[in-house]
Amino acid sequence: MHFPFSKYHGLGNDFILIDDRQESFSTEDSSLISRLCRRRTGIGADGLILLQNSLQADYWMRIFNADGKEVAMCGNGLRCLMTFLRALGLAHSTNSILAGGKLYKCSFEGEEVSVQMGRAEKVSWNVNLSLEGKEMTAHFIHIGVPHAVVFVDDVNQIAVEELGREIRWHPLFQPQGVNVNFVSELAPSALQMRVYERGVEAETLACGTGAAAAALAACRMLGCVSPIKMIMSSKEELNIRLSRDEEIEMVGGATFVFKGHFSQKEVQCITV
Repeated sequence: MHFPFSKYHGLGNDFILIDDRQESFSTEDSSLISRLCRRRTGIGADGLILLQNSLQADYWMRIFNADGKEVAMCGNGLRCLMTFLRALGLAHSTNSILAGGKLYKCSFEGEEVSVQMGRAEKVSWNVNLSLEGKEMTAHFIHIGVPHAVVFVDDVNQIAVEELGREIRWHPLFQPQGVNVNFVSELAPSALQMRVYERGVEAETLACGTGAAAAALAACRMLGCVSPIKMIMSSKEELNIRLSRDEEIEMVGGATFVFKGHFSQKEVQCITV
């Protein structure tokens, strides 16, 4: 059986998107998803997103990291899904999307997508971490998925893969682990971020929920004022708006890359 797919990226965070409203794609085989996401021998992506029907919302977004494991939420992925819906002729000006058991209101602002992310589900400020050869302070914020935000003087001087991996697997954050966001303040309400992403197990070019977590932490810890401009490793920007009661809105773009189809049996990708 052949499956059509489209590839999109949100600020460099890239995804394979499949219209699975007929629920014909097997999610039981995590190795299939990881093979599709491989950079050199598959389609190549940070994750795979399935568009499915929902009784609670307009649509259901199911997202799987590059390791094949399903996760609850992805901000960049949600914007890519909305842009995918528009390409399929299924999008309204505003859609409700179910992801990880939570409803998200998503709407278009010109070519950009706004996602109402709600409030952080859990926060722990000033978590002291004992690492190899150093002590660091992180801020734990769960907003759909768990994040550790670490403020540093210059993110460009950070060994993101090594330090990020150590924090991701730190005993304080087990068994779930965390995505690790290294953040520097460039100017008032302007931040630069680099991220080590759980499930990808590497640095990625952007993370939407991580940007939301970093913006919240910056308002609390650095005195930043909404809206917050987040500059990703891709050099693209994401805007985070926070209300007085810390309701979070994410606004940014999503870009179509290419489309094709693959055989689930042979996992042979044919682009068109």
